[in-house]
Amino acid sequence: LLVDSFGDDINNLLTELAQQNVGDAQLNIYSAGEIALLTKEKELQSVKIQQNKLRLQQEQTIQYSLIGGLVMLLVIALALYNQSKTRRKSNLALSEKNEEIAQQRDYISNFHKKLTHSIQYAKRIQEAILPSLKRMERAFQSVFVLYLPKDIVSGDFYWFTELEDKKIIALGDCTGHGVPGAFMTML
Repeated sequence: LLVDSFGDDINNLLTELAQQNVGDAQLNIYSAGEIALLTKEKELQSVKIQQNKLRLQQEQTIQYSLIGGLVMLLVIALALYNQSKTRRKSNLALSEKNEEIAQQRDYISNFHKKLTHSIQYAKRIQEAILPSLKRMERAFQSVFVLYLPKDIVSGDFYWFTELEDKKIIALGDCTGHGVPGAFMTML
């Protein structure tokens, strides 16, 4: 009896253990399911975190690109402004130089005009001093004068006069002395 009673106790214990093991197994099954679910949730959260990190990195990349682009645009704008400013200064200096050159050109042109008029007048004086070809044609049957000044006036000259029954012709040559030399020779 004692053995039976002991056996019953063992059986009860075994049954209880079995039930407890079944309960533990069920507990283990729920725990495993919950663990799997939690693991899945954890993986899903990890993927979401990774996606958020990637999105943040992309946003930062876009922000840095925009900032870099704005900086580059600002640098280009400053360079263009500086170039425009330099070009304006250069154009202003060039305009001033052109104005100065135009004034010098006008001065030289006026000076040349006055000098040319003066030399033309000197030519008229020289032609008035030289004897007339008509007077020489009356004195000689055949006469010609080849008078080709290198410049407007010449240091070369001819002279003619008649004294009683004599005819006197003189020729003079002066080279390389310009207008003053030409008049000195004629005098």
